[in-house]
Amino acid sequence: MSDNVSDSAKQGDMKYFTFVGVVMVVIIGLLAVLWVHERTRRIAAERDAIRLQQQLEQFQGVLGPLFSQASEDQPATAPSK
Repeated sequence: MSDNVSDSAKQGDMKYFTFVGVVMVVIIGLLAVLWVHERTRRIAAERDAIRLQQQLEQFQGVLGPLFSQASEDQPATAPSK
């Protein structure tokens, strides 16, 4: 009788350890998927920021001389007191 109890207890322990192992593998797998997804989004956001910075620099390069030329064309006014 004690052999049957110990065998059933061992089977219960093995089922528990199997279940816990499967749950741990699923959690680790989901964390890996989440990490890859977030990494991809972060890289895309960094590329977009770099592209936007380059466009801003191009616009400043084109518009900068126009604004400096316009300010040179305007006569300087003395501040009124």
